[in-house]
Parts: sequence; structure tokens; C-alpha cells
Amino acid sequence: SEGRNYTMSFVKLSNLAPGEKYSYRVKSGAHDAKWSDTFTFRAAQRDGGHTRVAVYGDMGVYVSNRSG
Repeated sequence: SEGRNYTMSFVKLSNLAPGEKYSYRVKSGAHDAKWSDTFTFRAAQRDGGHTRVAVYGDMGVYVSNRSG
């Protein structure tokens, strides 16, 4: 253990307009935390439309390609 603390945050998004584009940014609760860049997503289409979702996350828990 390297003495790291991790925080997972979950947000429920409700009442989104179908096909509407939304923007968001995030910040941890740390005193000196900075806001993230602004990201966007489009809400799912109405029934019958096609929605594709790709999610990627990197918590930075492991460091690979260490020298030595």
C-alpha cells in the first residue's frame, strides 16, 4: 500500500431531454482541487433511436512500465 486514498462519485442524471447535448465538469472535495476540463455528452434518443455509449476510466491505481 502506498497510502493513497480514492474517492468514487456517482451522479444520477434524470429528466434529460432526448437527444439534447449537455456539458459538465468535475472537482474533488479537496481544499486545493481544480475543476476538470469541460466535457459534453448527448442524452439517449427517444424510443426507436440508436444510442451508443463508450466509457473509459483510469483511476491511476497501478503504474506500469517502471524502470528498475
